[in-house]
Amino acid sequence: MDFVGDRLLEQVNVFNETDRRVTGSIAVVDPAGETALDETFDLAPSDSGDDEGAASGDDEQSVAVYDDVWGEAGSYEANVELTGTDIDGQSQASEMVTIDDSDEQLLGVALGSEAVDEPIGFRVGESLSDLA
Repeated sequence: MDFVGDRLLEQVNVFNETDRRVTGSIAVVDPAGETALDETFDLAPSDSGDDEGAASGDDEQSVAVYDDVWGEAGSYEANVELTGTDIDGQSQASEMVTIDDSDEQLLGVALGSEAVDEPIGFRVGESLSDLA
C-alpha cells in the first residue's frame, strides 16, 4: 500500500471517502503567515473506481494532491471548506498541523472517513498507511 501511495501522494492530499461527489477548497498558511496553498477540488465518490465508466480519465479522481506546499518546518494552518454540501452537518474545518520534516511528511485530509472521528479529519504522516 505504501509503495503505491509513495507514487501517488504529494505533500497535501484530500481524500473523498463519501459516496457522493464533493467540491470545495483547501488553503494552507505557512508559519510566516503566508498562503502556501489555495486551491479548489472536485472529487468523485470514493467508490467511483468500481462504477461503470469510471476509467474515463482524470476527471473522476476521488483524491486531490498538491505539492510544493511545505517551505520550512513549523506549524501550518490548514482550512477546508466544502461547497454546497456538508458531511454529517459539517461543511468546513480548520486545524494547526506541525510539520517537522518538510521533505518527508504529508498531510492527509479525509472527507467522511470512518477511520477518523471528525467528518473532516486531518492527519500528518510519512506514508499512506500513516494517513489511513
